[in-house]
Formats: sequence, C-alpha cells, structure tokens
Amino acid sequence: MNQFPGLETKSSGLAIFLSFFWPGLGHLYLGRVVRALGMMAITLVIYSLTWALFDNLARIRAEIDTQYQNTVEMFTQHFIKRGDSPETASVQASVKALSYLRGWEDDLGTKWFRLSAFGALLVSIVWWTWGMVSARRLCERWNAEAYRMARPASP
Repeated sequence: MNQFPGLETKSSGLAIFLSFFWPGLGHLYLGRVVRALGMMAITLVIYSLTWALFDNLARIRAEIDTQYQNTVEMFTQHFIKRGDSPETASVQASVKALSYLRGWEDDLGTKWFRLSAFGALLVSIVWWTWGMVSARRLCERWNAEAYRMARPASP
C-alpha cells in the first residue's frame, strides 16, 4: 500500500519491458525525451551497422559457394575427360576446389567481415542490455526523488 496517496511513481518493470523492445523507450516513459531520442538514434545506427555487416558476410559466403561449385564442375569435367570415373572425378574435383577456397576467402576479406560482424553483434547486445539497466536505474532514482519530496519535513 502506498504511504503517500497521489504520489506519482513509475514502474521499473515497465521501463525495463519497454527498453527490452527498443533501447530508449524506457527513458521516454520516464520523461527523459532528449536522452530517449538520442538512445533510439544510437540504437538505429548500431543495429543497422550490425545488420549490414552480417548481410555482407552472407553475400561473400554465397559468392564463395558459387565459385566453389563452379570450380568443382570444371575440375570434374576435366578429370572425366582425362579418363577418370565420374565418382572419382567428383571427389578429386572437390579436393582440388578446396585448395582454392582459402585464397577466395582472403581475396574477399571474409576474415575482416566475420570479425567485424561478431564485434558489432557484441556491441549490440551490450547496448541493448545497458538500455534496460539504465532505464531501471533511472526509474529507481525517479521514485526515490518522488518519495523524498513527498516525505513530510522533519520538525
């Protein structure tokens, strides 16, 4: 039961819940509009960067897979023309194509994109978590200040 009727307090659970869906919404609920809009903008930038890096990584993987399949087909035909059986030619072609795989990855910068994408994912998770923690702390300060102001002055 509230000791101070009419006292406006905020729910830390709701602030965390809102921040769970988009960092900054909890701050908006608590009346910190400028900070909330700043956090929402930063969230948009971080999430967009993370998405773009993973998208590029997927495109590079698709290009490498296409190169690999084309190389296997080319070598399979070469080995069949040489007189090998189709099964043997297919295995030899796969092994030969794998020897080119590392070079394709290095040429396309796969290592850099992989590291950057997972780094951006880590930053996104930390930012998302911090948004919820920050909303909870701000709510606790809001409520503590409200109770402090509502408490009758000591005689």
